[in-house]
Amino acid sequence: MQKKFQTPKTFSENTPKDLKSSDAAPRAFSLIELSIVILIIGIIISGITSATRLVYQFRINSARSLTSSSAVNSIAGLLIWFETTSEKSFADSEESDGVQVTTWYDINPHNQFKYSLVQNISSNKPTYIAKGQSAGLPVLQSFSTPSSVQRMSTSANLDLTNNPSFTIFIVASASNGGGSQSQIFSIGDISGACTQFSLNYWGSNTGNLQFNGGDKTFDMNSSNMLALFRIVRYGDDAGSSTVNGSTTRLNFNGSSKSVDSRTSSDCVPALASAPFSLTKTVPASSTTLTVQFGEIIIFNRVLKPDEITDIEAYLSKKWSIKLI
Repeated sequence: MQKKFQTPKTFSENTPKDLKSSDAAPRAFSLIELSIVILIIGIIISGITSATRLVYQFRINSARSLTSSSAVNSIAGLLIWFETTSEKSFADSEESDGVQVTTWYDINPHNQFKYSLVQNISSNKPTYIAKGQSAGLPVLQSFSTPSSVQRMSTSANLDLTNNPSFTIFIVASASNGGGSQSQIFSIGDISGACTQFSLNYWGSNTGNLQFNGGDKTFDMNSSNMLALFRIVRYGDDAGSSTVNGSTTRLNFNGSSKSVDSRTSSDCVPALASAPFSLTKTVPASSTTLTVQFGEIIIFNRVLKPDEITDIEAYLSKKWSIKLI
């Protein structure tokens, strides 16, 4: 018998139904597949978050290690030491980003008595910022307006009688919404002639070092970033000038700043025992002030050149400040 010829099947006839048409709708993900994708994305996000936290914690631990091993701990005459990375600097409940701070604790290892900076009024409390400018380390931020001033003062007076000598190191940044003078820190009471000593910011990268009765300006580049101020006062020559020459000298990021000497219209400086205050003065009309503080160190004497070098090397490394 002759076999009947059969026409070969075409490609489409041999192809599964779901592959017959090139324009067939794509198959949707199953619930299991979607769950796997979501799980993978979650793991990636969790890994990134954990890595970020690890980097931040490593940065904090490194800063604490630098603090505990710094020359500040062994140099005589340390009066106060405020620092934002130590576990002893703030209460646990206030050591969180955006939380208002009641007390900034003095970590001076030499003295049993501590000069804590305090603010009990809620509207006037500065804020803990977990990652400040420049170094990405915690800072204490004060934001003030003419109607609301965030400020702190030591609960006890600094012993500054008889026109003493002192050396001050401050790591801070300052910016304001105008060109008016805004105070960064002060010692003393402005009510008496030349009884207040202060460091101020005038905007447009201009600073001001002042004994009440004499404003002495200087340029301060990169004022919106953390900077290192060093102020040395030679108390034995208090009557010769207000802020320069043999009386007081200023360095900004390791560079000496020329500041005008006292004129006949200025009063003779005469500091007395008084609190140390942060941003105490109310900003001028239409002016806002933002200051971030990283570290404040005050010695009750003029330090030797090698002591200054050691402290500034420590602060420069810790706060990522390039010295000029």
